[in-house]
Amino acid sequence: MEIMKIYTKLVILFSILITSSITATAYFAFQYIEVSIIDSKLEKMDTTMNELRTRILAVASFGIAAGVVAVFGVASGISGPIKSLAEACRKQKVGKLERISIKTNDEISDVIDSMNSLIEKVSEKEKKLEQTNIRIKEINKELLLKDRLKDEFLSIASHELRNPVQVITGLTELVRKGHVAQDTAWNRISICGERLQLLTSEILEVSNIESGNLECVMHNIGLNDIILDVVNWAKMNPHGDVSIETVLDKDVEIFADKDRINQALTNIIGNSLKFTQTGCIAVESHVLADQNKVEIKISDTGPGIPNDIIPNLFGKFVTKNVGNTNKHGSGLGLFISKAIVSAHKGEISGFNNEGGATFKIVLPASEQIEKIVMTH
Repeated sequence: MEIMKIYTKLVILFSILITSSITATAYFAFQYIEVSIIDSKLEKMDTTMNELRTRILAVASFGIAAGVVAVFGVASGISGPIKSLAEACRKQKVGKLERISIKTNDEISDVIDSMNSLIEKVSEKEKKLEQTNIRIKEINKELLLKDRLKDEFLSIASHELRNPVQVITGLTELVRKGHVAQDTAWNRISICGERLQLLTSEILEVSNIESGNLECVMHNIGLNDIILDVVNWAKMNPHGDVSIETVLDKDVEIFADKDRINQALTNIIGNSLKFTQTGCIAVESHVLADQNKVEIKISDTGPGIPNDIIPNLFGKFVTKNVGNTNKHGSGLGLFISKAIVSAHKGEISGFNNEGGATFKIVLPASEQIEKIVMTH
């Protein structure tokens, strides 16, 4: 019995040992397997990490390279416009204004646009300044010319005033002493009085013209009648060996102030008589039917108009001795004549011809010329 108990205990103990051995073996086996699996996973993870590191390094390298390229690109994009701005500033410093033509899509573009706008404004100001300077020079030139003409006028006017006064004073004294017949003295004094009256009248006329108070009493009058009145006056006051010829077209009515037109023609024909020593003075009228106007042309065989006064021929105080005649006027006659013609909406011009001077006056007809011509 004891043996059986011992045997039974041995069998149980042996069974326990075997079971424990198996269990221990299984446990270690499983541990081994788990360790193997973990090692395998670790190897795979290590491989994956290496690949990941490689990829990260590749991406980082590419990013760095791209960044470097981008930086150089941005630097190039900025430096080009900045250089253009610097060049524009250098040119502006020496007075050369040119637009900046580089286009960008960033803040520099706004700066360039502002610079271009500023350049345009400065250029406009410079152009206006240049025009103003040119105008100032022209005005200064005109002022110098007017100042010279004023001096010449004062010299001539004083001469025109002094001579008649001296003649009148001298003749009065000679008559008082009985050295000159009274009739002769009165005739000379009358002529001197007319000269003084003409000069005074011209000065008053200039004052009225410049103040805009030139009065004209307008009527429908025949042009040829006015021309013949002036021609007859000229023939009654001969100057040297000079003839006066008239070639008149069909008479046409004009809406005009007869006395004013007479005054303008008298001034021009009077100048021709004054400066023409020999030859003739031709007075013509022409109907310009296609323009509904009439033309008056006065030509002489005198020395002509001095070239230096032609540009300002109808200006105030324009006068000059011509040739060897030692004759001149007050320098107001043609100025007044132009004002009269302009008041009648006409035109006046003067130029040299082959043997003297020619003046033309063009005036509008009061009605359609075709109708008027048919009634004559």
